[in-house]
Amino acid sequence: MSLTPTIKSAGTTETERHLSRLCDETFLSLWSYPNLYTDEGLSKTKQGKELCDLLCVFGRDIVIFSDKSISFSEKEIGISWPRWYRRAIYASAKQILGAEKWIKEHGDRVFLDKLCKNRFPLPIESGSGARFHRIVVARNSKESAERYFGAGSSGSLVIRPDLCGEEHAKHPFHVGMIFEGGPYIHVLDDTSLDLVLGHLDTASDFVNYLAAKEDAITNGMLRSAAGEEEILAFYLATRRGASERRDLVPPSIREGARTLVLIEGLWDEYSSSESYEQEKELLKISYLWDDLLKRISGHVLAGDAIGPHKVDSHEKVIRLFAAECRRSRLVLSEQILEKYQQVPADRRSARVVRSPSDPKKAFIFLFFPRDHGQEHHDYREERQEAALAYALTLKLMSPEFRHICVVATEPKQSDGRSEDFMALDIPELSKDEKREIRQMQREMEIFTDMLKPFAVPDHQPRRPRSDRTKRNSPCPCGSGSKFKQCCL
Repeated sequence: MSLTPTIKSAGTTETERHLSRLCDETFLSLWSYPNLYTDEGLSKTKQGKELCDLLCVFGRDIVIFSDKSISFSEKEIGISWPRWYRRAIYASAKQILGAEKWIKEHGDRVFLDKLCKNRFPLPIESGSGARFHRIVVARNSKESAERYFGAGSSGSLVIRPDLCGEEHAKHPFHVGMIFEGGPYIHVLDDTSLDLVLGHLDTASDFVNYLAAKEDAITNGMLRSAAGEEEILAFYLATRRGASERRDLVPPSIREGARTLVLIEGLWDEYSSSESYEQEKELLKISYLWDDLLKRISGHVLAGDAIGPHKVDSHEKVIRLFAAECRRSRLVLSEQILEKYQQVPADRRSARVVRSPSDPKKAFIFLFFPRDHGQEHHDYREERQEAALAYALTLKLMSPEFRHICVVATEPKQSDGRSEDFMALDIPELSKDEKREIRQMQREMEIFTDMLKPFAVPDHQPRRPRSDRTKRNSPCPCGSGSKFKQCCL
């Protein structure tokens, strides 16, 4: 049995396709799915009912999008605004709540196609641990808003959390709580959609921003904002590091029981600053991490990834790599690239890096050369066994790590390039396991010259094949089995 390809919709309209492309860059295509369906009414109509325009599922975080492209009438604003609001925002919000209800009650009845032949490939957390993020994408209001506000306005929708329900009809281009009593629904327009997804282009960065914004609004800490871009500018300008908690409202305001008012112009000021340009330049190298993830997740969706025969088994592993935020990816990309440049073409060597965003997670970058004339399949099996050995050895040396992730690839100047991704979730090791790992560590010379867990190890030579029992040779123990199926 092999992994089957996952056939995704590309979106039925140009705006949906644009949204899909943005989410593929942020969540990656393994976690982002346009135009999903339920099997509600399937027996009568012979086709499913549309669930939402796009769904992103990343562990416990579930992001529901409803994307409407409704023309804004040029009639008197007191008529055109309420009409557009009902069709572009209110109707989308109702669809989102319906999708959320279905997911909570029937999360196993979501499909990729309207005939309901292909089930959604990932498990959906529908219990109390799930964190829902609801996003209305309301297009075509920008030009009308610019004319309404005048004086060089950006045309963004003003965010007014004090507005509830039907009050929206009296306040053109202002949005707050669409449904009185909640839940909160984010509304992104033509401008803010690209800005937010373009600058928060990892799953963790994006959902953390949504959660921080929702928390500030529902707790009364954000009084108003001249537009989504002003909130984004304030958030980006005040965040610190890869692991620090990223509340929207600083502790000084929270503790003083004050509220936040974000005026127009914050985004222009932030995006024209020297620090903004410096950070954009600094973060360029971080996309090396994205490229690795795109390749492996692409193989999973195409159905030709090596390993388990279910998409969700691969997804659990890759998600541990994809959970790193942008600044964390910068550190990891720098480390893997530096190590790649250091390792000679014929040497085995590894580097250990603690996750900048999760102190209980570590990464091992393993460079493993291929013997001359060795078949690719045999090489990949040997490399995967070595990756497992390195991960277990690190757990022995540093038991505080719960998750250990390995990227194994060829050193530089190799013929061809491939990657193996591995992730271990190890609560603790037994005495027997520790004894076996110590013996394996000595035999394979893994991290034997490391003075402390996070020192960069010296290059470790591979013993020539002539000094080792070949994988397909009879096992030296006399069992009659091949070495790879016995003592190896």
